[in-house]
Amino acid sequence: VPANPEIADILSTYWGYPAFRNIPMYDLAEVEKGHKKVIEISQEQIIGDMVEQVENCMSGKNFRDIFVTAPTGAGKSLMFQIP
Repeated sequence: VPANPEIADILSTYWGYPAFRNIPMYDLAEVEKGHKKVIEISQEQIIGDMVEQVENCMSGKNFRDIFVTAPTGAGKSLMFQIP
């Protein structure tokens, strides 16, 4: 999902951060192959995916659930409050 200036503005205005953080996560495609490969996903990408799925749902398009787990301090609250 491309960067959304509105999402970045919300981060800056309400949280005072200049940029989103990257969160280390397992690469699920590799996990399915039996490999534990860690990749980094931006909080902004997760938020953008959430917004996109809600927009799809509201417009009658196919949509999917998003399940996010991350350690304490990874910014989960921010990722759920911004959308």
